[in-house]
Amino acid sequence: MNLPVDLTSSAQHTRDRGPAQPPSRSTRKEENVPTEIPYLDGLRGFASLLVYIHHHVLWAHGSAHSVIERSFGYRQRYHFITLPFVRIFFNGGHFGTACLFVLSGYVLSIKILRFHNVPVQTSSSTLARKIQLLDHVRSAIIRRWFRLYLPLFSTTFAQITIVHLWKLPVSSFEPKATYIREIGALISEFLDFSFIFNRTASPWLTYNDHLWSVPMEFQGSLVTLLLLLVVYGVSPYQRMAVYVVFITYFLVLVTDGWHCAFFIAGASIRDWETWSQMESHVLFTSKTTSRFVSNTLVILGLYLGGVPTCVTTKCFRMNPGWQYLSGLSRIVRCDPKWIYLFLGSTLFFSSLRHTWLKKAVESGVFRGLATMSYALYLTHGPVIQIFADFLYSLVGWPYGYRKIAHESFVSFQSARSLTSRDFANNG
Repeated sequence: MNLPVDLTSSAQHTRDRGPAQPPSRSTRKEENVPTEIPYLDGLRGFASLLVYIHHHVLWAHGSAHSVIERSFGYRQRYHFITLPFVRIFFNGGHFGTACLFVLSGYVLSIKILRFHNVPVQTSSSTLARKIQLLDHVRSAIIRRWFRLYLPLFSTTFAQITIVHLWKLPVSSFEPKATYIREIGALISEFLDFSFIFNRTASPWLTYNDHLWSVPMEFQGSLVTLLLLLVVYGVSPYQRMAVYVVFITYFLVLVTDGWHCAFFIAGASIRDWETWSQMESHVLFTSKTTSRFVSNTLVILGLYLGGVPTCVTTKCFRMNPGWQYLSGLSRIVRCDPKWIYLFLGSTLFFSSLRHTWLKKAVESGVFRGLATMSYALYLTHGPVIQIFADFLYSLVGWPYGYRKIAHESFVSFQSARSLTSRDFANNG
């Protein structure tokens, strides 16, 4: 789970106004995009925080995995953190990842959709616009790989350097005998990990398994950019139909394409919003009705975002509150939780801007987290793996992964004795 995040800042897209055209009614309406920057950045920060919390909760409470990943009342287990909506704050990493995928598709499409919606004037201006569109897509594809993978390699290289330099024990991987061998192993695995078309190794990076979503981020970005290029020049109705077809294909018909459906959903949401602004048509004319519908969809999205981690329909039926929704797990070929997360994240993301929660995610805390979201995503795994073990050992928490560090910290025996024996043994 992770999260994967979008490195292309929403601010970057909104500052660039796209092709030079005389100001028209549609382009003036499009200029309201900068007002969405705090909302998009805040949501990115909130989703990144959910990913970190989920990873840390599972790391610190590995023995309670069957409780944390199940719903309230599963096998007569009633814990506050498993309540609907509350569980998002403790077990919302998958939901955060889903929101980040949708957000990435949304942001990637902002500038490209400006090319789609500029009124046709002359053949020369149309040709110039097509050239600008191709140049933008070419540049985005080239920059995408470097922006995603170079920071990944840099942080992983720093991780193995720290481990070998100070001879630190780690539970996530078995260090090689020498530093040179470790670097060779990292380069070999990195080259395979960064090749997204046909990987032969594990989908998890040995040194930091939290980064499994980076290849999916790159794949989803490529699919979104190329799809928006393909549908250039067609009507909005036809674009919406194409989005539905490709979402169905990636989410339902194939096994390993579910993440691309999230990206396309984000692009379709942006396209729908732009189209609605241009045509001045809305589904609900009453503000009260619109607000009620938006709040209802956000609540439904948050509920679906708390889906328990199950791989069978039987497991979903055993989780209270999910019996009637268990049938959805049968229509997909991928991990079934992702169809619930797809519905939850798209409902939540598309409706959030029309609810009071928009102001909450626009707060300075979440916007500040957004500025470091990718750095947090890249480094929180190594920090937990290297330093969390040591910190937990100081307070006598020697179960699960903590056992490795606990055995290494013989010099801290006096500090560990301050913790009760029952707590140390039972966590």
